[in-house]
Amino acid sequence: MPAFQIAFLQQLVVVALIAPGILAKGIGVMKSPAPAMHIGRCLATGIAIYTGFLAMANLPVSETTALLFSRMLFTAALAALFLREVVGLTSWLRIGIATLGVVLVLSPDTATGNLYVLAALVSALSISVTMLLIRAMKTESAEAIVGWQAIGLVFLFGGPALYGWVPLDWPAVAGCAAVGVLLWLAQHLNVLAYRFAPAAAIQPADASRLVVALAIDSLLFGVLPTAVVMGGAILILAAATYGRVAWGRRRTENA
Repeated sequence: MPAFQIAFLQQLVVVALIAPGILAKGIGVMKSPAPAMHIGRCLATGIAIYTGFLAMANLPVSETTALLFSRMLFTAALAALFLREVVGLTSWLRIGIATLGVVLVLSPDTATGNLYVLAALVSALSISVTMLLIRAMKTESAEAIVGWQAIGLVFLFGGPALYGWVPLDWPAVAGCAAVGVLLWLAQHLNVLAYRFAPAAAIQPADASRLVVALAIDSLLFGVLPTAVVMGGAILILAAATYGRVAWGRRRTENA
């Protein structure tokens, strides 16, 4: 299936899931004082989804997942520049260790420099922009943030999807529905996280996805990680684990 078609169907599922809640609370919950930020977030998310799909379809799952962790560095840098959040030396050191881990994971393919590696990096940067926009939209309701994005992406992906449309069988329909449900859940959890926690503290905390990606490659696709790849994964997990412990300690001390 073309990536645009998958993305379009995914967003239709998200709209169907969020519509009952919005209608129950009243259409007024969608009002926003910052429509430009919604447009910017919609565009950034659209780029992130499309380039992420391209990378995931053409690279091993673990390599794409590792590349997407480069957003740790992007998010910390953008948060410091645009949100004036303080990113201390320890945080930069942790991010540097995780970045080294990403490089090690990708080391078998770094010589190729192919277009799909670039697509994954663009997706990572776009995700960072999206998350920071959420951070800057604290007064917006979750319904407005997720709702306007889903509606905008239906129109953004709709034209290209219809132009290159391919017939669907039931497994394809089920797959797109599953992707839509998972995206809907992930978006709500991301909105909550980025509204109430520092951006630099959240990104290192989800490195457990790399373990899942390595398992998917091994069990479903028969791609066994090398010792170098495993070493990189350990560095990423170590940096993320330290980040969670350190952030939790600071919250306890502040309380």
